[in-house]
Amino acid sequence: MLGFKFYTSQIGFTQDQLYTLGGRDDSIFTLTFKKDTLSYKKFGESLTVCIVYTLKERQLLENDILALNANPYIKVKPLLPEQNNFAFTLMSEGIDTSDIIEMLVLPNRAETNTFYSKDKREVKVLDIPFELDSNGSDIGWIYGFLKKLKLDGIGLMPEDEAQYLAYKLILENGALTKEEKEKLFDTEGKICNNSVSYYYLMWKKEVGALNEKQTEQLKQLQENRFLERMGLADQLLKDIGLNFKKFASDYPKQAMFLLEKILSFKDRSFNTNGKYPLYMNFKSFLHIYFRHTEELNVCNQFEERDKFQLEEKDIITVITHIMRELNSEYQEYKEKNPNGRFYRRGIMAYYFNGDYYNVDVNPDGSLSTFYKGSGKKKT
Repeated sequence: MLGFKFYTSQIGFTQDQLYTLGGRDDSIFTLTFKKDTLSYKKFGESLTVCIVYTLKERQLLENDILALNANPYIKVKPLLPEQNNFAFTLMSEGIDTSDIIEMLVLPNRAETNTFYSKDKREVKVLDIPFELDSNGSDIGWIYGFLKKLKLDGIGLMPEDEAQYLAYKLILENGALTKEEKEKLFDTEGKICNNSVSYYYLMWKKEVGALNEKQTEQLKQLQENRFLERMGLADQLLKDIGLNFKKFASDYPKQAMFLLEKILSFKDRSFNTNGKYPLYMNFKSFLHIYFRHTEELNVCNQFEERDKFQLEEKDIITVITHIMRELNSEYQEYKEKNPNGRFYRRGIMAYYFNGDYYNVDVNPDGSLSTFYKGSGKKKT
């Protein structure tokens, strides 16, 4: 009734059988082990898992279903909380396939999200309408949230840090620390941090409290932010042999797309815990989109780069999901290597919805690159 399929074998199963019977489609397996085998002694009578393959292993199996039969071990990810203590062993050592005598397999119904599918991936997102107050009254909960993150020792990305200081200046001026005051003010007591000034003046605009001078200052700050992003985009275009004029002339659709992103893009933070910031800024966006999306695929230099198998609206969603999943691993790495670059690529690529994603993070926590790997080129 639920669509499960049942298989049994007294001599175990081979790699080709496991791949064909459900591994190829990322099906859910409940494996039952033969009594007194090593797997039975280590993991108990049964495990509920998903079989884990590297990109190279899947490619080998797609070309030759018997390619892995010489290896009797499969790596699996446990799916039940009570089995989490086996997770490291199951991913590092694996399970001897000859120990498996029964399998209950629940097929994966999302056919578009399988490795071999050429269709765009389906990303399930629950959209919950949410609108910020237009009169500036939302400052209370935004500041409260950022303040809690600070108190919990969670590292803020630069944009969040600037917004936090701006709102603290407004709501808790007297609580500013000496270090915070040094970041905020010059020797004459004026705000000298442009990012903080931007959020400070934007709030004053929302509550209708800007005077004439502050209105001009805000316009200048907004223009500076726009020109800074234009400068980053212009430099990238020059690197691929274009300029804005030629880009707009030869690729008007892409130029409109880029301009909209210059105006609307907001930095994304991925570390909901941990003292090291992990985030995506506009520079990250440019690097990723020009190299790995169809929307900004405008030059031969990046034509052969791996492209996302996603609708444009889902790209940031997938990046956010995966980076948040990797945050604990990232925080652990940064504790040991505070000035190091965190990466997951090659056999360490992160598998999600049929694709293997490669990740590289700059030492400051900003995302350097993020892309779907096809395995066609050496990484």
